[in-house]
Amino acid sequence: MPTNKQPKRRQQSSRPPRADWRDLPGQYRIEFSSGASALGADEQDSIISVDGKVIYVSIEEEADAEIATGVLAGHVIQRGRMFDRGENVFDECDAKSQTLIDYVSAILDPSTHELKEEIDKQFGGIVFQNVLTIDVIESEPKHRGYNLGLAVASRLIETFGRGCGLVICKPFPLQFDINRKTDPSLSSFSKIQQPVARKKLQQYWGRLGFEPIKGTPYFGLNLDYRHPTRLDLGLE
Repeated sequence: MPTNKQPKRRQQSSRPPRADWRDLPGQYRIEFSSGASALGADEQDSIISVDGKVIYVSIEEEADAEIATGVLAGHVIQRGRMFDRGENVFDECDAKSQTLIDYVSAILDPSTHELKEEIDKQFGGIVFQNVLTIDVIESEPKHRGYNLGLAVASRLIETFGRGCGLVICKPFPLQFDINRKTDPSLSSFSKIQQPVARKKLQQYWGRLGFEPIKGTPYFGLNLDYRHPTRLDLGLE
């Protein structure tokens, strides 16, 4: 029997367009440092510490005032160099920080020091041995919500990911409050909140190509595959 009932029209979202760091009246830059290496030393360290500051140069305030708006930190674990030197990757990471030993314990087989079979299988085979870790990305509250965290993480990967096969991080909001004293990771959410929070973080980090590493609390990115550029992400 014919009906005059019309299909419901999909309501257009009233959500405002996503804010972007390029919409702000100023410019951002990242000042990287990668630790000290004594010229008199026989060899470079096998683990390179990466630190950085995010600087905002405002054109609205007096004479190009520069404001520190965030910090970042990570490491390059040069597994190839360690192998050539006969170094133990677990011992070297343990001597650096608890974060690094947690990372390598999650992804490497302690008997062979190679990627665990299930992780290598998940990421389709990783050619380069070196590992880049993203330990911290923090942002001042006023500079949150502008996709700045994605741009910072992408630039960190582009700058220090050369020669690395895997990027690993513990999922956390890329732009959480720099003054926050509590754990920004998923462990700070209640058990009820965690599934929702993890899904949101997976979507956010997924824009860079990250995916959850099965059986671990970490996310990983295989750099042997194409890493989306800032232009791909709409960040240029």
